[in-house]
Amino acid sequence: LQPFTLISRSSLDSKYDAIKELEFKIQNAKSEMDDDRERLVSLYTQKIRSLEEKNRDMLQRQKEKLAASMEEAEHAQKSMARKIEIMEKTHKNNLKKVDEDVSDELLRLHAQNDDLVAMSERLKTEFKADIERYK
Repeated sequence: LQPFTLISRSSLDSKYDAIKELEFKIQNAKSEMDDDRERLVSLYTQKIRSLEEKNRDMLQRQKEKLAASMEEAEHAQKSMARKIEIMEKTHKNNLKKVDEDVSDELLRLHAQNDDLVAMSERLKTEFKADIERYK
């Protein structure tokens, strides 16, 4: 009877360790998701600022050209407005795509998390059943 008790206790300990490891992995996955989201937000905020600064510089050059030649500046300003609109649309589309990708990844990770939580709960239930069986 004693060797069986040791074996089952060892089995229970390994299941308990597996549960702990799954919980640790779940927490790490959540932290990684949060870190990735923060990095993306920071990266795109920085890109937006850079684009805005470039746009401000371009606008200033156009104002200087306007002082030299009204016709040329008017044409350049219209051209710039079209470019800015295209850049904004492109940036908006890129940002939307990144947001969708992040959302899809988040959904995938949440589903994975749900699976891990379910597995953890199942292992806990089995662990408790094993404990009750060997009492």
